[in-house]
Amino acid sequence: MTKEKQKIETHNWKPILIAGAGLAFLCMICICVLLIFGVVTALGIDIPNPFAARPEDTQAPEETRTPSLPSGQTPAPEVSVGPTEEVVPDESYERALEMAGEWEGMWINNTFGSSGAASLIIEVDPSGVATLTLDLDGFVFGMFDPDPLVYTANFGGARIDFDVSGDPVFGDFLATGLADGTISIEAELIPVDGIVRLLAEGSFAPRGIHLNYTVEFFGGGAATGELNLTRGP
Repeated sequence: MTKEKQKIETHNWKPILIAGAGLAFLCMICICVLLIFGVVTALGIDIPNPFAARPEDTQAPEETRTPSLPSGQTPAPEVSVGPTEEVVPDESYERALEMAGEWEGMWINNTFGSSGAASLIIEVDPSGVATLTLDLDGFVFGMFDPDPLVYTANFGGARIDFDVSGDPVFGDFLATGLADGTISIEAELIPVDGIVRLLAEGSFAPRGIHLNYTVEFFGGGAATGELNLTRGP
């Protein structure tokens, strides 16, 4: 074989050798990649997807984000606020309202023949409070024209009670009005010498109040009388 022919044959093998070496290199890379993925999968390791959306791309708009809280602090529970319900007065208020207004009349001591003018102002509130202002003229228990007396009490249900201590005219007393229209009063420790107690009972209606009373004295004896009031227009 001539040198020229050998040179031609040697140059013809070089491209084939180069192509074979490159193919072998690519095969080694593919094998390495497959081995890596196999090991990662077996170990349960998550590989981030480079094409997945970034966290900042999926955040809620600024105005709808929930503010972060310090460690250990829990968010306050949401409170649902409904419409405010209007307080409707109960039946006892309607009954008390029938007695509200200005009343005029007189008291009479049937035993001794003494008497005097009497007036009463009744005010009621939807909250359940009643206010009575009583003014008795003349010689009440021997006292000349005592100052007007003001009493307050809560009403509700089927009764109203005025439980008073240290009253300047009637001492300690309990006055009770029932839904059936009856009144009862018991007064003790009256600040007037010689008087033990006062007992009274009667009735009330939207247009009139009537009371019969008895005053008991130390050492025995008693005086009886009555109180009548009519409500003005």
